Amino acid sequence: MKFPEQSLPANLALTVGFFLSAIIIWFLGKRLNSKTAERVFVDKESGQEFKLGPQHLFFYIRMEYWAFILPVIAVIIFIARLVG
Repeated sequence: MKFPEQSLPANLALTVGFFLSAIIIWFLGKRLNSKTAERVFVDKESGQEFKLGPQHLFFYIRMEYWAFILPVIAVIIFIARLVG
C-alpha cells in the first residue's frame, strides 16, 4: 500500500497524537469501567449472586485496553509511512 508523500514532522505528529489519545483513553476507560458502580443481585430461587456493572466496550474490547492497542497501531503506521 502506497501512502502519499508526507514529511517526517507530519508522521511524528500523527504518532504523538495516537500516544496522547492512548493516555486519555486509559484514564477514561478506567473511570467508566470502575468497580464502584458494580451492583450485586441475588436470585431468590437459587440464592446465586450476580455482579452487574458498567461495561464500556469498543469492538468487544474494554476501553482501557485500547490504550495499549493504539500505540502499536501508531508505530505500524509510522513505519509503513517511512518505508512506503
